Amino acid sequence: MTNSLRLIKVPFAEKDDAKLLGARWDAAIKNWYIPQGVDPKKLEKWWRFLDCPFDEKDEAREKGARWDKVAKKWFVPEDKDFTDFVEWWPDWVNERLEITSDECDEEEVDDWYSIKGQAGGEYHFRLDQRLENQVELRRSFLAGRQKNLKMMKSQHQQLL
Repeated sequence: MTNSLRLIKVPFAEKDDAKLLGARWDAAIKNWYIPQGVDPKKLEKWWRFLDCPFDEKDEAREKGARWDKVAKKWFVPEDKDFTDFVEWWPDWVNERLEITSDECDEEEVDDWYSIKGQAGGEYHFRLDQRLENQVELRRSFLAGRQKNLKMMKSQHQQLL
């Protein structure tokens, strides 16, 4: 199960940031992962898990890697540099690093928006380009409407 997931190590204090960038929580293995369709590069700061074969576990431990009992995978602690463990990087990390920024489709970059709810909660969501254009049109309409109302109020006061 965990072999197919692109696991990331997210500290609790940073969970909202990771979620905002597209990471998801797997309660069964008590770890964050990068779902399909989300660019792993956005979550690079939390790349920590390794694909370390059993016969190389002692070498990984000597370098400072730790074992995650629930995920059953080796990971690099925050105080260690992930690049020191390049020989055990998962395939998906290497594959993503081979993609240049020129190969990334700029149109697939989603913008995140946040709104506050009436009860004080905060909601985060993505807008695709079509919806974003509708939001901008609505904002322009409302701004124009406010301008017209101010002008009408001014004219009304002049008449009095």
